[in-house]
Amino acid sequence: MTGKRIGLTTVLCLAVFGLAEVARGDLDSGPTVGEGVPKLKVTMVTGDQAGQEVDATEVRGEKPTVYLFVPADRFDRSVAGYLKKIDEALGKEGKESGAVVIWYSDTPEATRDYLTRVQMSLKFAHSAVGVFPSLATPPDGWVLHQRAVMTAVVVRGRKVRAKFGYGSVNATVASEVVDALKKSLAE
Repeated sequence: MTGKRIGLTTVLCLAVFGLAEVARGDLDSGPTVGEGVPKLKVTMVTGDQAGQEVDATEVRGEKPTVYLFVPADRFDRSVAGYLKKIDEALGKEGKESGAVVIWYSDTPEATRDYLTRVQMSLKFAHSAVGVFPSLATPPDGWVLHQRAVMTAVVVRGRKVRAKFGYGSVNATVASEVVDALKKSLAE
């Protein structure tokens, strides 16, 4: 009996530590660090280009930007808290810093309607929101991990400076992304 308890305890510990690793952004998701940022054609829901299909990387240009990818079917309160924390932190990093939050979805029209309500609730001040029309196929060059509930890509000067792929996420891990942005601004 004792052997079974130790075995079960060991399995549970490994599972918990395994989830903790994933929550720290250990999934390989996003374009290669150090390379140029790929084009990102999306339909914007908020911001100056609302209602237009744009290349979000062209719109942001050289400005420090955090691209945040959310699979529409995995959005929940934890993801909302994470996104809100990033948006608030960007306000402290200067007026040039911003985020582009991309929901990828197989039902882009319904997602656009839903995102209008999300924006009214979360009141993003430093983040524009857009939709990419596929859950199965990520935008060319973005290499999003299928298990990631969130992918954050920090870009400055049109180069990828850091990337984070999360199997689970909450507001407490948003500081990783903000710290990576600060580091890129100091370079």
